[in-house]
Amino acid sequence: GGSAYHMSYTEINEQLAILKEKGRIYEKWKSRLAKLNEEENEWKAKVERRLEHLEKEQSDVNRLNSMTLSAFFYNLIGKKQERLEKEELELMESKAEYDTACRMLQDVQEQRLQVQRELDGQRELQFWESDYKQLWGKKEHHLLAR
Repeated sequence: GGSAYHMSYTEINEQLAILKEKGRIYEKWKSRLAKLNEEENEWKAKVERRLEHLEKEQSDVNRLNSMTLSAFFYNLIGKKQERLEKEELELMESKAEYDTACRMLQDVQEQRLQVQRELDGQRELQFWESDYKQLWGKKEHHLLAR
C-alpha cells in the first residue's frame, strides 16, 4: 500500500515469510543459471576440440584416398583398403562425438534460456534481500513502538 497505510505486525510477518520463500526460490533459479553457464562453456570447448579432431581424421582419410604412388605398394600387400577402413571408422566415430557435443551444447543453451525467462519473470525479486531488510526494520519499529 501507499505511505498512508501502515501494515499491522501480523501483516509484516506474513510479508516476511512470503518474501523469504520467494527469495529462496529466486536464489535457486539463479544458481541453476550459473551452473548452466558453466556447462555451456564446457560444451563449447568440447565442440571446438571435437571439431579439430574431426578435421584431423578427415584429412587422414583424404590423405589415404589421394595416395597414388604409394597406393601401388599398399595394394601390393592389401594394406591400403584395410587402413582406409580403419581411418573411415575413426572418422565416423569422431563425427558422432562431434554431433553429440553439438546436441548437448544446444540442449544446455535451451535450458539456460528457459531459466533466464523464469528469472526475467521474477525481476521484482532481484533485490529481495534489501526488501526483506526493510520489512524487518518495520517489524522492529513495531516492536519498539509497542
